[in-house]
Amino acid sequence: MKKLPGLAKINLKFFTIIFLSLFLVTVAGIVALNSSYALSNSICGGVRAAGVELGGLAQTEAETAVAAKIKKIYSQPVLILKHDEQSWPVMAQDIDCRVDVKDVVGKAYLAGREGNALERLRERFYIYNNGKDIAFEVLYDQGKLKKIIFEIAKTLNRAACNAAVKIVDGRQEITPEIKGININETELFALASEAISKKKRSVLLPAVITQPDITQKDLVNIRDVLASYTTYFESSAADRTHNVVLAAGYLDGALVRPGDIYSFNKGIGPRTVEMGYRDAPVYIGEDIVPGVGGGICQVSSTLYNAILLADLQLTERENHYRPVPYAPLGRDATIAGDIIDLKFKNTSSGNIYIRGIVADNKMTIEILGEKATGFPSIKIVTDNVRVIKYKTIVRKSAKMNPDEVRVERTGANGYRVTTYRLKYQDNKLIAREKLYDDYYPVVDEIVQVGANRADGDLIATMPNL
Repeated sequence: MKKLPGLAKINLKFFTIIFLSLFLVTVAGIVALNSSYALSNSICGGVRAAGVELGGLAQTEAETAVAAKIKKIYSQPVLILKHDEQSWPVMAQDIDCRVDVKDVVGKAYLAGREGNALERLRERFYIYNNGKDIAFEVLYDQGKLKKIIFEIAKTLNRAACNAAVKIVDGRQEITPEIKGININETELFALASEAISKKKRSVLLPAVITQPDITQKDLVNIRDVLASYTTYFESSAADRTHNVVLAAGYLDGALVRPGDIYSFNKGIGPRTVEMGYRDAPVYIGEDIVPGVGGGICQVSSTLYNAILLADLQLTERENHYRPVPYAPLGRDATIAGDIIDLKFKNTSSGNIYIRGIVADNKMTIEILGEKATGFPSIKIVTDNVRVIKYKTIVRKSAKMNPDEVRVERTGANGYRVTTYRLKYQDNKLIAREKLYDDYYPVVDEIVQVGANRADGDLIATMPNL
């Protein structure tokens, strides 16, 4: 190894002494600065909170400055909840928003004061060069925020509403569809809470949009009343009237597309109390008894006649066990649970729309669509009507007085009838379509009399014999 000349050795010693001296002075200065800062009540330079520079401020001064800034920040909405073009600002006072200013300033004051001397020095050095923001937590009343969200959801939430059409004085009137909206309140609360925590302003409402089944587009070609039929009822029978109105409402607005089959049972739903139906007289075999949904067979019978007059194809239909007062023989249609239904097929080239209208003591079913060229006029006729007279069956009872007569079951004549659909164009019969051979069973009358009563006396007092 080559030896340094004497002058080089002297220079090395000199620079070493100089370096050590500067190092010791620097360390002494840092120690002195560290000691003076430790004894100071001011916050380290470069520390910020809520956008306020707190360096050099005492804690009380910092608290005043931070409180003023937070007050200014929250004079504006804490949140703005948005949906489409609507917005709902949430102010600080609406949810009791507050910030623990003392806690924020306390954390600012501790910046550069925690840990050993080297750690404190290292942190202050970092703060001098990079700054430090003291995060603060926003406290608020969660219950009040949930209530605001609930009220917004209540305002917006709605079920989808189908478009509707009616023909008034030959003019088409369409009511546009309405999309359904459902606000997820739980998700919205989570998003709003996160936004408050992260100091975000705007939150989009999490909305589920449901599309209606029937739109204006489906109805644009429905321009004509293809057929209409009306039946009448006693409006004084409140529960029965209620069921008729309810079933007509479920039926109203049904759209049947070309080739589709419409089911009356599915259209009006199950006849239950949950669906809104009430007890009213209903045919069960030979008897008339109270039953949930009593009276809706008048709706199905009215629809049946409207279908026939609209020249649509019946795919399922049954007549009642007994004749009904609101429809001629062969012109009624009964239903029973899911067992007996009324169904028809849309055999036209366009959509069919059903209207159910109840006013005063009458109900009307309209079948709307578009009349094709050559749409016939329709006439429904019954033929081959045969009456089957009922018999009176006499039963004697030893428990009854000789002059006592008791009718156990009222008799009813039976009928056989054939129904036809006649189609005309230009007043000329172009088709005679056989529809149904209906049978209404005879119901024999049962009379109970005293065992000692003479038959001659019985005949004299029984006009149906």
